[in-house]
Amino acid sequence: GWEANTINLHWYNGNTELTVPSESQSCVYDGALNPPATIPTRTGYTFVGWRVRPTYNFSTLPTNQNGEKKWARTNMDTCGYKEGNGNISRVSCSNSDFDDLGAMEWKVQFPWGMVYGMTMCSVTSAAHATTGNPSNTSGGYCWCKMTGYKSNDTLYAPSVATPWVCDSPSVLHDCNTNTFNCVAGCAYYVLWDVTFRQRIFGKN
Repeated sequence: GWEANTINLHWYNGNTELTVPSESQSCVYDGALNPPATIPTRTGYTFVGWRVRPTYNFSTLPTNQNGEKKWARTNMDTCGYKEGNGNISRVSCSNSDFDDLGAMEWKVQFPWGMVYGMTMCSVTSAAHATTGNPSNTSGGYCWCKMTGYKSNDTLYAPSVATPWVCDSPSVLHDCNTNTFNCVAGCAYYVLWDVTFRQRIFGKN
């Protein structure tokens, strides 16, 4: 006989993937859908409902070309921007370029589109540019994850799960002392580091 397909689900608050109960992690085709009971919140905004995103295989995106611009947001008051390579400089969050970024999120502009991601400060250590499964327990090690790709005003979610990649276990991006450097570091490496880009796009 025929059996309905199970569809794996991912839920996002902006560009940050949410941790949701098991009953919200999948659904059966033509069956019931169980949205997370806890809805996203953001200062100055009213939640009006969930929206379906089309998906894209991020591992097929090009990695041989560096990005052009990068943005980072630690919280609603601490933002950074840089055109080209180099460290991100702190700027006002009132600039509309930060409207699509929530806390601990980043984005990088490439000639072929924009990529978005989230950041985690974890107790789990790893070498720079290696993938892993960081604990969500807050700690000093900086991890980055790609969560979105935007092309022609369409924002895509990953069709294949993207990995967490360790930014740097060094003091420079130590979450215990400076979370801004962690978020900015994710954007920094995605923009110019080919190996880091390959890892975070899910190529290997």
